Order: sequence, then C-alpha cells, then structure tokens
Amino acid sequence: MPVCGDCDPERAFPSVKALVIHLQVFHKYHSLSTYRCCEGGCERKFTNVKCFKRHVLMSHAPSNTGDVESEVGTPRVVDDASLSNQLTGENGHAFSSMNEEFDLSVSNSSFGDFVRHNAAVFVSKFYGKPSLPRNVVQEIIDETQNLIIQGSVVMDMLKTKVMRTLTSVEAPTSDIEEITAMFSALETPFDHLKTEYLRLKYFEASGYYVPPKTIMIGKQLENVKTKEGTIKATWVDVTAEHIPVSPILKQFLELPDALSSILKFMDLFSNDPDSISNVIQGELWQRKRAKYPANAVVLPLFGYYDSFQADNVIGPHCRPIGGIYISIGCLPPKIASKLENIFVSTLFHAADMKEFPIERFIQPLLDELESLKEEGIEVLPFL
Repeated sequence: MPVCGDCDPERAFPSVKALVIHLQVFHKYHSLSTYRCCEGGCERKFTNVKCFKRHVLMSHAPSNTGDVESEVGTPRVVDDASLSNQLTGENGHAFSSMNEEFDLSVSNSSFGDFVRHNAAVFVSKFYGKPSLPRNVVQEIIDETQNLIIQGSVVMDMLKTKVMRTLTSVEAPTSDIEEITAMFSALETPFDHLKTEYLRLKYFEASGYYVPPKTIMIGKQLENVKTKEGTIKATWVDVTAEHIPVSPILKQFLELPDALSSILKFMDLFSNDPDSISNVIQGELWQRKRAKYPANAVVLPLFGYYDSFQADNVIGPHCRPIGGIYISIGCLPPKIASKLENIFVSTLFHAADMKEFPIERFIQPLLDELESLKEEGIEVLPFL
C-alpha cells in the first residue's frame, strides 16, 4: 500500500490518490514539490506528480486486487488496480515505460503550471465568498495585475542580473531560455483568468466548477414593451437552471475523511436498534435498503423545495425565487447543519409554479436520482 514518509510513524493509504491528497492537504505539497516513494524502501524521487502516481501503481501494485463495486445508488470504492486502469487509459494509450527515470530539475512547464495554479487558488477564494460581487472580483484581479506590472522595474533588474550571471558562466542556452520563460510566467500570472469567461472555463475544465444547465419549462404570454412604446403580448420561454447533482456528490464524497465519517456514523446507528434518531433507523429506510446487496454502500438523499427573495423586498426587481435542494440524510450532526453541505439542484421563478405543474421543475432531479439509483457513482475516498 502507498506510504507517506513524512508522517511519523509512517502512514499507509488504500490508494495512491489518497496518498497524494494527504500530501497536498496535510504536508502542503504543490506542483514544485519532490514526491518520494517510501514503499518497501524504494526511496525514488519525482518532481512530477503524474510520474509519481505511475511509478507507485506499476512498480508497487498488489498482486491480487479487485474492485469493491456497489450496485444500485451507491458510491463505488475503486482500488489501486482499477485506478491504474483509469490512469493508463486517460490519454487513450498505455504509459510507455515503468522504469523511466526523472531528474529533479524544475521544468519550465511545471513552473508555469505552479504559477497559474496559485493564481487560480487566489481567485477562487473570492469566488467562494457569496457576498462579494463578480465585478469586485474582476477589480481585485485587475488591480493585482497592475501591482505586478508596476513592480516590473524590480523584476527587470533581477532578470537582467540573472541573465548576465548565466551568460558569464556560459550556462547552456536551454537553461537561459527556461529561466526567461519563468520570469515571463511571473509577470503575467492572471492571463488565463483575466475575464469572467476565461475564469469559468478554467474552473470548469479543472473540475472545480459545475455549470448549471438551462431547462425548458414551457412558454407563457407576457406583455412586452416595444421600441415604439406600445405594449404587445408575446410568447416568452419559461426556464429553470439545473445544477447536476452527480459531480457535486462525487466531489463532496472524495473530500478527506468525508465518506469514511459517514460510514462510521451509519455503523453507530446500526448498532443501536433501541432508539431512533436518524432516517436510516426507520422502517421505511430498512425496506428501501433491503432492495440492495448487503455489501453495497447506499446513502439516503433528501430533496425539498423552498422559496426566497434575493433582492430588496420593496424594490422594483424583487421576484421570489424557488429552489430545489438535496442533502445527504446520514451526515454527522456537526456537518449536517452547515449550509455548505446542502446542495442546490434547481432554481426558477417561484411564480412560474402557479402556471406549470411542479413535475416539470423537479423532473431533471428525478431523472438524475434514477440514474444514481441504477448506476451509482465512482468515489475514490480519502480514508
């Protein structure tokens, strides 16, 4: 099993992904860190996390492993063997060699990735504050970039000094070009995040942003004012915004200790049949749970509706908004009450429910829950 050599005593992990998450969260590893393989006294070092994963999977894979697969509506725990298959087929072909050596020099691409990644982390902290408008986030980014540009005089002085030193010692041309590119990366860290469009595209591609999908509810007549100043009855689309639940649940359950905490909490209730304090102890859940294999991991999901007003209640643009939410019904109490653990599924104008049946608004969620019931989701837990 993968082992963390930075822990004292050494700590073993069920998968290489769990080890990498542990190193990045608890030991502050980043894209420039050196990953050291401590399994079986190997002590090989890697500056690329993908190369480190590949080495652990192929050089230290257990001889007999199998997927612990869930059936209906369950997260599926994937072991090292299946993870190896996923990584091997990620780019459509197998890795070329399992014995390839990697030097410890920092490549230009890894340095640039490191700068861009940290710029994205910087921006994401502002996106995580609901009270901060997007135009303020844009202003912060612009002003930060201006600050970097204003300090470019100092950067140019440093760059000139470094280049003269490298030239005087007759450094290889490739090294000089690489360091020049590093300086360029430091001068423009927000180039890939300079607009709202680019930011959302970057976070979506990184898997940290799940964009909503527009759902057509129907059409209705509305009085629309024309350019001539007249009022004309026009058919307009009635839509709702649906956020896919599956990727949200996957990201949540792959957080450190998330799935293991839920399973331990469920075990506590299963060992206490005399009192009922959670839905999983009731007869309704027991009947539903009996439909699935005993070794399947099955979690209850709650869905509910509520409406709220997002604008000034006495303002001209105040329209109640309807929201459909879901939550995991067996979370430990200390995290179950947090708003961040209640997931938004669908948003729409609450007044539209008077014109259209509620089934049209909840159908996207029902379809997705049915898919979860039949196919489940694959989860690589941090245990």
